[in-house]
Amino acid sequence: MRNTGKLKNLVSSKSRHLEKQLRGKFNASTNLVYRALMGDKKALKLIGQMGNDGARISEFAPKVKEI
Repeated sequence: MRNTGKLKNLVSSKSRHLEKQLRGKFNASTNLVYRALMGDKKALKLIGQMGNDGARISEFAPKVKEI
């Protein structure tokens, strides 16, 4: 399999709904996802950190709600 290094961005031009959801729920942009797909280490690290933060929030939110 050959890697040409080019990935056509069909997301931002075709799906405004997806971009709105990314911004509203995750405070992320399609550009961040695109950069991660292209192998940008900073973008990958940021998305990973967002996932870790979400897992922590999901774990502790019920405990905070009880208080």
